[in-house]
Amino acid sequence: MSALDFDRGTTRALLMMLGATALLGCSARHGRPRVGDAGPMLDAGPGLDAGPRLDATPMLDGGRDTGSLDAGRLDAGRLDAGRLDAGRLDAGRDAGRLDAGRDAGRDAGRIDAGPGTLVSFPSAGDTWSVVDEHVWELGTYVEGTRSVGIASTTRVDAHMVFDYNSLTCDNQDMRMLINGTEVGRFSIAPSATVGDHTFSFARATGPTFTLRYENVREVDGGCGSARFDKTLSTLRFYP
Repeated sequence: MSALDFDRGTTRALLMMLGATALLGCSARHGRPRVGDAGPMLDAGPGLDAGPRLDATPMLDGGRDTGSLDAGRLDAGRLDAGRLDAGRLDAGRDAGRLDAGRDAGRDAGRIDAGPGTLVSFPSAGDTWSVVDEHVWELGTYVEGTRSVGIASTTRVDAHMVFDYNSLTCDNQDMRMLINGTEVGRFSIAPSATVGDHTFSFARATGPTFTLRYENVREVDGGCGSARFDKTLSTLRFYP
């Protein structure tokens, strides 16, 4: 190769390099990088800089925080539900002790489950000495027998209900007899609707007892009379 050929080759190579440089500069100025020019395409600084955009730390942290708060709320819900459940259980126990226990027991005791033995007296099947059942005259009475289930008795609680009372100016004075023996006296006052009396006495033998309410003094003329209810009046016997 001659010196001239070498100079021509060198010159051609230099021109190609200068042209390529010019083209690169033009492309960079117009924002059109050439295919294969990995410089701007792989420059991940502004485009693929995942620091602020893809930095999952805040998002994941936020997720965890949110999850924690949600879980806190759920936990609080469970605790609240637990308290409510516990409240219901406590309320159930309290209700059981207060309402279903002592109160029910006391109410039942007043009716038929208390101490002693309860019977109805007088009733429609008993013997009345007067047809209209108004025992206001001296010696008039109502009498009946009851099998009480105890061998003997020394006390009776009498609960009397009056379904009629026209007494105005006098009382209706009565006595109670068991097995023909007087065990106590009582008076029915004007406008009274109930009467409660306790009679204590020497032991009367059972278990079947003959019971009687008897008038001991005639009511003054024109002062009215009272009559025993035949379904609500009761006697409670104690041994």
